[in-house]
Amino acid sequence: MLSKVLRIAGGVILTLAIVWALVFGWWHSNDHHPDTGELALYLVALPLALIGGYWLLRLSIDQIKAKPQAEAAAQPAASEDPLALARAKTDAAERAYSLRVTDTFIVAAGGAKAEEILAAVEADKQPQPVPELIDKNGRPVFAAVVAGIDATVTDAITERHPNLKKLLQRDDAPRALELLDRVLQQACEAIRTRLAGLQPPGKLRLQLLCLLPAAWGNSDFPHLQSWLRAFDWPPSEALELDIQLVPVASDVDALRQVDQAILHTNREAGNDRLLILVAGAMSAATQSGVAEYETTTGLFAWEHQDRLIPGEGAVAILFAPEAVCTRLKLTDCVAVSRVSHAVRDKSVHAGGRVRGVLIEELLAGLLSASGVAAQDITAAVLDTDRRPIHAAEIMEGLGTAFAHLEPVKDFPATGRVNGYLTPLGGLIALACACHRAQANQSPVLCISNQHDRERAALLVRPANFDSSSETRSTT
Repeated sequence: MLSKVLRIAGGVILTLAIVWALVFGWWHSNDHHPDTGELALYLVALPLALIGGYWLLRLSIDQIKAKPQAEAAAQPAASEDPLALARAKTDAAERAYSLRVTDTFIVAAGGAKAEEILAAVEADKQPQPVPELIDKNGRPVFAAVVAGIDATVTDAITERHPNLKKLLQRDDAPRALELLDRVLQQACEAIRTRLAGLQPPGKLRLQLLCLLPAAWGNSDFPHLQSWLRAFDWPPSEALELDIQLVPVASDVDALRQVDQAILHTNREAGNDRLLILVAGAMSAATQSGVAEYETTTGLFAWEHQDRLIPGEGAVAILFAPEAVCTRLKLTDCVAVSRVSHAVRDKSVHAGGRVRGVLIEELLAGLLSASGVAAQDITAAVLDTDRRPIHAAEIMEGLGTAFAHLEPVKDFPATGRVNGYLTPLGGLIALACACHRAQANQSPVLCISNQHDRERAALLVRPANFDSSSETRSTT
């Protein structure tokens, strides 16, 4: 205490001495004779003002420093807060949620099955110019089209569905609905077959999540609902059908719907009677699609191979919780993780070097949440098309952690044979990843980077895969 008083007194005396020395020096150099008021102002008031200002500033600084400490003391640290700890544990548990895939159904230019598409990628099947599609220069457009869809088919669709007349005026809608019709017919047959083995017998609930191109709008949703209900679903005594129509704008947007389905299903009680069918279709292999690409991102040509090839396709993926797979006696399922997704700071077409840091971060978080090591991964199925800049981003994003994979064979890019399939390219890549994981009997990544900025990744693995196992069966 005495030392503190001596320091304060010393400071006051030093301040007075400095001020008085400066004032007397100034008066002497100017031969100035101060009056009583000036003596009081410069020799008393000025030093006191300096001393008082110093202590006021110091007290203010001490209060600012003390406030955060007081707030920290008022609340326990996050690690000590039981609610915060519980939330963290819940988030970690929810990141590890998954659903099983029992069946996949695809119709695309690359093939009518996942294995056909993967074989077409390996054979480097090339989309060819389509004489019916003409660019603004009068040249045939390169497009990835599905065989067997012509004007006769689209006219028949218009006749069968008069209530959809307004929607079918779009030249992409008839082709997309014909493709969707094909995969849903397959899905109906597969579901009927699966229900025959249900033990114990009972009634299941099927949630049909139908993803539609956002450009279609929602004015025809009631008519589309009626059309979807008219398919040959199992009878109502065996299956309760719930149809949801969801417009999606991008591949990652579609995968986010899968993520939400996985999250909600695992959160709900009584999911031992739930099936989820995620389905959708699109077609850009039309004259309007060509015109849209020409005015936005540009069309692929031999002299412009960094541009888009219009594609078309449909996909349906049947998901089920583990309890339902047990009841249906399904042992050949694969488990699909939740989706890790994020957005790049800038477009890959913004110029400069394209880095894969975001993809690398997504994959690291995905593997951490699943407990799977990078060495366990035997392939990464991509929705990437032929644009070199997107392929370069993927290669850097996979980095050294996946150096054990062969660059071409183990990285099948489905967009190379199917064209640009937004918003369903990611779902078709997921269906192919499910087949590859089942064939390899090991985990496989599915990565979407078709969009200029949006990125997504998820993990597919055999339902009985053990990450601690030392032996891997691959084909």
